[in-house]
Amino acid sequence: MISKKDFLSSIFFVLFISVHLEGKVQLGIDLLQSKKFSIIKKKKVALLTNTSAVDSEGNFVLDIFAKSKDFQLKIVLLPEHNGNFDDKKLEELRKNGITIHCTHTPTGRSPLIEWLREVDVVVADMQDIGMRYYTHSSSVLYAMIRAFEADKEFIILDRPNPLGDYMGGPTMDEKYLCFLGPIPKEPLFHGMTIGEKANYVKNCGKKFEVKCNCGMTGCAHGVFCSTTTLKKGKLTIVEIKGWNRKKTLVEAGLHTMDSFIPMSPAIQNVASIFEYATISLPLLAGSSYINFFAAVENIRSANCRFKYFYSPCLSPNSLLGKINEEHSFMLKGCKLTATQIDMANGTKMDCLELSVTNFSASEPAGLSLVLLAEAQEWVPECDWEIFEKKVSFEEKVSSPVSFPQIMLIPTLSAPIYDLKSLDSMEIPVLFTPIYDLKPLVQQNNLKRERWNRLIKWQFKHIGNDEFKLFGPSNSPQTVATLIPNKTSPTPIRDLKNLTLVQRKDLRKAKWDRLTKLQRELIAKHIGDDEFVSNLFSGESIDVIHFRNKWSREATSFYNKTKKYYFY
Repeated sequence: MISKKDFLSSIFFVLFISVHLEGKVQLGIDLLQSKKFSIIKKKKVALLTNTSAVDSEGNFVLDIFAKSKDFQLKIVLLPEHNGNFDDKKLEELRKNGITIHCTHTPTGRSPLIEWLREVDVVVADMQDIGMRYYTHSSSVLYAMIRAFEADKEFIILDRPNPLGDYMGGPTMDEKYLCFLGPIPKEPLFHGMTIGEKANYVKNCGKKFEVKCNCGMTGCAHGVFCSTTTLKKGKLTIVEIKGWNRKKTLVEAGLHTMDSFIPMSPAIQNVASIFEYATISLPLLAGSSYINFFAAVENIRSANCRFKYFYSPCLSPNSLLGKINEEHSFMLKGCKLTATQIDMANGTKMDCLELSVTNFSASEPAGLSLVLLAEAQEWVPECDWEIFEKKVSFEEKVSSPVSFPQIMLIPTLSAPIYDLKSLDSMEIPVLFTPIYDLKPLVQQNNLKRERWNRLIKWQFKHIGNDEFKLFGPSNSPQTVATLIPNKTSPTPIRDLKNLTLVQRKDLRKAKWDRLTKLQRELIAKHIGDDEFVSNLFSGESIDVIHFRNKWSREATSFYNKTKKYYFY
């Protein structure tokens, strides 16, 4: 006969084990494995995934699917950055008869319907970051639409939102809907899992439509799905078990700040997820817009892409002092410190260091707002001489380690107005303020078709017939050697007279020369038309107004979407 003491001990042990098991978070892939892949058993499968998708034991979902005998993995769909997989891994899959398709290409962001005809079901598993313009969730939504159109079941193996349920930031106005923000009025921080976003899109009773106006022939960046197709489509979401949506990845006990999560080339651990969430908007939109901010790259430490940043216009101490003086309330849960770091080339650089000490207590949308407001106020006062660095273009092309320093030249401040001493500079003619610059610097690798398209687009803005006669060069050349020495004036050849341009005229020149394409790029990241208009008009940005506005709109979005939540 069991004694009362032994009985109570047994009850306590059972309760302890139950609580322990209940508190353990089980991911969608964990539950799929525990049920022996029953929902995809003996089926032909297409898998949308990347290196961020692992089970609780740290095994890549791609490896799990490739090795399974319960179903046949026919196709692997790769999102941006080729899923962050190396070529060796992809070649190994191909040798095993698995077809590889990339859904993130210059002409599209979704799988083609013909790719899906040879499979029975499409499965998606990727770790999102909890921000609207991080492309993982959009890649899943676009793939879901294509699966519905191909009459295929779409299965999402859900994962927690690493930022918990934090919701805020500028919301997406319908005029700016795009791959970086396909859902109307979605806040920058959406507070949902990928499964919940898909559940909302499918069942909200509205069509899913994103138009593309890039003008490229054959482009499929846009997507449309009627309410009928959405309603008819079969969506299965393997939900997470044991996760409290109010908890971040660290608070939920899934990871530590140093945990390795290869989300993308620039985000490799949990700490960098929080840093990206806190500072990416002013770095991405700010650098595209005025290059007031830039991430410090090519430092000796790894995983720091969004930890260190600087402003070419203000010293770290000046910028930090400005924030502490007027907006210190935006620094809750994080810390900005003026520091000096070692660069890969042996030099040292003054910059700001971001440390996220408690993301749940922080206000990343507010800090982004403050930094962009500061950028708009201070850039017209920049001393443009700081950009007159004697940068060797040949060195930048041959040495990837030092290449990003070329971003010291303000992206939207063209050589036409801002560079006083062209003769002392070695700047490639392709480094213009009109289009995406990084892929264009590799001149030797440019294909003729791409070059012709570039020239056509730039010619519309430059309007000089001689310019479009330039062809791709076999070796890096400077502007001085590429431009013929003729008497007919063009904006490029007038650089020697730039000293006559008054500093007070630079502000108007800067706004006037922003192209439509550039403004759209910035607008797609920010989303809020009122804020974008303020940014470009030069009017002072009322931080408190936008902080309150974004908070109201985030609450409204939450009230509209909360019934589609699972957790």
